[in-house]
Amino acid sequence: MTRLKPIRLKVLSQDDIRYLQKRGLPEIGSIRKTVMEIVENVKLKGDAAIIEYTKLYDGVELNHKNLRILREEMDVAYSMLDGTTLEAMEFIRSNVEKVCLGLLPENRLIEPVKGLRIYVVWKPIDSIGVYIPGGTNPYPSTILMTVTLAKTVGVRRVIVCTPPKNIKPIVLAAMKIAGVDEAFRVGGAQAIAAMAYGTETIPKVDKIIGPGGPYVEVAKRLVYGDVGIDLPAGPSEILILADESADPALIAADLLSQAEHPYASAILISTSEKLALEVSKILDTSADSLTLESFERGGLFIADSLEEAIEFINMYAPEHLEIMLKNTEEALEKIRNAGSIFIGPLTPVALGDYATGVSHVLPTHGAARFSSGLNPLHLMKDLTVQIADEEGFRMLRRFAEIMARVEGLEMHYNALKIRSTLIGL
Repeated sequence: MTRLKPIRLKVLSQDDIRYLQKRGLPEIGSIRKTVMEIVENVKLKGDAAIIEYTKLYDGVELNHKNLRILREEMDVAYSMLDGTTLEAMEFIRSNVEKVCLGLLPENRLIEPVKGLRIYVVWKPIDSIGVYIPGGTNPYPSTILMTVTLAKTVGVRRVIVCTPPKNIKPIVLAAMKIAGVDEAFRVGGAQAIAAMAYGTETIPKVDKIIGPGGPYVEVAKRLVYGDVGIDLPAGPSEILILADESADPALIAADLLSQAEHPYASAILISTSEKLALEVSKILDTSADSLTLESFERGGLFIADSLEEAIEFINMYAPEHLEIMLKNTEEALEKIRNAGSIFIGPLTPVALGDYATGVSHVLPTHGAARFSSGLNPLHLMKDLTVQIADEEGFRMLRRFAEIMARVEGLEMHYNALKIRSTLIGL
């Protein structure tokens, strides 16, 4: 579907809507078999499979010795940073840390009945594996927005896997700034399998976080259960909701900023036909073959009302949602599903991608219906500690005994009853 020409939302067919919901990407089933084979081979062969797949998919010859990125490599890369870049990266790390600290959950004491205390205690996960995608461009910002979170909440061991062609000085320097404990030259589904099951060189972790392409996302789903995962964070998406008050040049620039990512989706929904046409004219002269593909997976749409636009947004659940309306309050109250929301002309997604301190690892492919962007809770777990005294046990025992009998679990009933006999309760 060619989308540079604006069309009305109401004329979309059910097939059109399903296409948009799938982001115009292939069904997972089409690559699942390949990814399963990669995962199983890494489980069986360890480093040998990693080396084999790195040569096949990345065209890079590795061996057991250079799979690991040395601390000295990070130190040298850091020393080569110019002052301006170093200042920017240190600021981003600091801002991510500040936002993280503001989001940390608090330990709590709950006393639902007299004689019963329930403590909720938050603990960091022991070990985290971070996947950093590679490709045409390096992503040092993703290191800062993932590793910094993990280190701030107190994760003991944070490892990073990234494709070998992504190992550029700026990436290595970001690893040092963020405080990476170990890092490895491996990308794709094989990296996810290595962190999930461990190899001779790459340690097994408790949870894997970070964005990636379709193969990485499928691999994360396959290993879930053997290891934790954060959220579905695949190819980039942007949806802009705008009315006649918005600047078409800013809208076009923001759509293109995400459309330049591989496999991205870009959508404008406007209540103003005039604005949509103006944006279309700008894109006609600005979009290249890569960004055009992103509009093929999305498009420019006209809504007859704000209600129609919001209904579509909640169904689509975009990763990034920009709102450029004269009155944002009404829309904010009704929007339920979005990875992160950016309000007004001075808060483009690109600002959040780098500098606001909110992690740019966000749910994609409609996962914002049930998932939040990467935050401290993804890197922690809550332990509930339950303590009953005599008064609490006496009161609660009767109800527990009734339910044990109802469910026919005699040993449960006995564990309760024996305390009455032995302790005299």
